[in-house]
This record gives sequence, C-alpha cells and structure tokens, in this order.
Amino acid sequence: GDKNDFCYFSHIRTDEANSVLVNPTELKVKISRLDDVITNQSRIDLLEIDVNGYEKFALMGAKKILQTVSCVYFPSIKSHYKKFDCDYMDTFNIFLDNGFHLFSFSKPKVLKALPSHFAAKDGDYLAIKNIDEFVSRTNYKLE
Repeated sequence: GDKNDFCYFSHIRTDEANSVLVNPTELKVKISRLDDVITNQSRIDLLEIDVNGYEKFALMGAKKILQTVSCVYFPSIKSHYKKFDCDYMDTFNIFLDNGFHLFSFSKPKVLKALPSHFAAKDGDYLAIKNIDEFVSRTNYKLE
C-alpha cells in the first residue's frame, strides 16, 4: 500500500479472488509499503503487481523501488479500479512519471507500444524503462 497500516481483506475460499476491501470486514491485515519491505536491492529486473485495482496505492508506496526496477508486469481492469475510486490513468501515470514506457501484448512474445494518448482497456501490460535492453534479454518483438 501507500502507507504502513492495516486494511481489510476479503476472505473468499479461492485465493485469486481475494483483495483489499474499502468497507470493514472481519479480516484485518497489516499492509506495508514496498519501499519498507524491499530495502537492499540495487536492481530489480521484473516486478509483478497484481492487487486487483489497488495498484495505484502499491505504486505510491514504492517510490524508491521504482527507481531500481527495469520492468513491471501488471493487469489493469476497470471494474477493479472503481472499487478504490481510481481509473487506468492513475496507475499508468505513476509509471510514466517514473520513466517507464507502457506496452500491451498484441500476440505471444510481441509487444505494442502505447501511444501518448491511448484509450486504456482491460488487459495485461508491461511498464519498461529500457525497451532495447528488454528485447535483447527476452527475445520479445515490437509491433
């Protein structure tokens, strides 16, 4: 999250369906900033953030970490953002403000750069700082 505190979390039997909740429930959990959890990393090649619409807050708590990250994989789903009164651009702008370029997947192992004025839609995205380095390391291609 964006601060070290507590939050409420869903308690659904299937793991992939659980997420942070706005309204209090019986399941109260500790939440921490990534900057306070990951403290001694000089470089992170890949960071995955999949927090069901809570990405904006996770990224706000990762200002130092984002300086060391080369690539971030993240899903982006409008209905998940709405729970937290956010939208796609809240997350996308944090990446852009931290020197990342945004890409969507057009086919397996093929990336499509998002133009400066793009219409966001549900899907999986990559935020990449150095696309040339990424392509040489991964054998992905650009469309």
